Amino acid sequence: MAISNKNKERLNNMNKRARDAQLGTVIQTLQNNQNQDLAVGSLVIGDGAGAPSALDAKGDGKIVVGNGTTATSVAVSGDITLANTGAVAIAAGAVNTAKLATGIMLPVSVEDAKTTSVEENVAGLSSAIALAESLRTNLDAHAADAVEHTAADSDNFPLTSPTATDLPTLIALATEMLVDFNAHEADDDADAGSYHDAIEGSDATLASTSAPTTLAECITRLNDIKAKYNIHEGDSDSHDVGGAHTESTADAANGAAILVVDANVSSGDDVSWSILDSGTGSVTGVSAVAADGGITFTFSADPQGDCIISYIAVTTLS
Repeated sequence: MAISNKNKERLNNMNKRARDAQLGTVIQTLQNNQNQDLAVGSLVIGDGAGAPSALDAKGDGKIVVGNGTTATSVAVSGDITLANTGAVAIAAGAVNTAKLATGIMLPVSVEDAKTTSVEENVAGLSSAIALAESLRTNLDAHAADAVEHTAADSDNFPLTSPTATDLPTLIALATEMLVDFNAHEADDDADAGSYHDAIEGSDATLASTSAPTTLAECITRLNDIKAKYNIHEGDSDSHDVGGAHTESTADAANGAAILVVDANVSSGDDVSWSILDSGTGSVTGVSAVAADGGITFTFSADPQGDCIISYIAVTTLS
């Protein structure tokens, strides 16, 4: 059924009166608020009963945030700081590896000019330890051999230093060997020794009995002990027969790789490096492998103590 123009006019008037009533309510609410004291920096928000209330929003650097029930003024915290000018800054230390995307490569160690050292030589240390421990076995066996001697040398042997596993323990063992072998060898220099049949036929005096303090000195002293011990041990003038406990382990010697200690490096890191000065040995680079706490650099030959390298180690986030 069509609505007459007269009825349309009546409906329009009713809607207008309803809108006017609603607007009047809003205006009255605003007027009521104006009549109340509203502190500087406060905002008008609805409370739990639907009535207007004041929210203090003037805290320095604070922001108004909804919490699912109402709105509140809170300080910015966490990874950023907010100034009252609106400027935002990332907090110190906020960006860590846990917050970066996987696959990103981060540098963990950089060295612009590293000069190689003979003290870092991998084969130098390992070969010196191998020789020292083999010498320990043969020296102890030789000194305890009462067939070769008039009596076993229990005054100077067995050697009591801990097993050599690193440079400090190697130095300790080599130092004890120098003292004890020197004392044992000196016995067959005497006309009436305590352990030997007679004065030695071949001189086995050590080149030096000074305690080593470096890997290079350990290598030199141990190789000398080996050579002089074999001379002494094979001497049939001072022993019944001689040659029962010969030392056959290869001389200690440096190799083509060095281990650079670097606490920032871990196994699996990638290393990029170059040789800035090939040094006396005119070496070239072969490889660089990272491990926990260090990098093994391998050269074409012994880099000695004057090759200069640069490197950067990076880790890939996963």
